[in-house]
Amino acid sequence: MGRFEIEIGKELNVVKNAEHVEEHIRDIVLHFLSEKPMSARELTSAIFHKYGVSVNPEKIFPLLESLRNQGLVVEAKRGLLTVYSALDGPKGDRNYHR
Repeated sequence: MGRFEIEIGKELNVVKNAEHVEEHIRDIVLHFLSEKPMSARELTSAIFHKYGVSVNPEKIFPLLESLRNQGLVVEAKRGLLTVYSALDGPKGDRNYHR
């Protein structure tokens, strides 16, 4: 396989990852937050490191607000940062967001 073919394959994987992240962003964010509390910036960095996809923080903040309003995440202060943590779903269903 030539270098050009490898680069094309890499680009296709990034496109597939971007589509996957966009389609499943809610579950991806909840997964990361269930592992440990994170700020929005830490979330975007974690998504980039795992999927190779940059997520615009302007998409993350409304999502976090929506998840907070649904009772799925809470926010807290860590110094000057706001960090978010996942909670159990409605009625204690631990698998609600998985």
